[in-house]
Amino acid sequence: MNKLIATALLALLVFNCKSPEARQPISTKSGSYIDASIALNKKRLQKKKPLLKK
Repeated sequence: MNKLIATALLALLVFNCKSPEARQPISTKSGSYIDASIALNKKRLQKKKPLLKK
């Protein structure tokens, strides 16, 4: 009986000690928001450059 319990505990220990796997993302986001933000910031910088040089 003790060997059965020891074997069961050893089996549980071996099978439960694997590394966790990463979850898959629910949805994939595109980089269009980032691209739009970059373009907007470049436009703003072009407008402010003459003011900064004064």
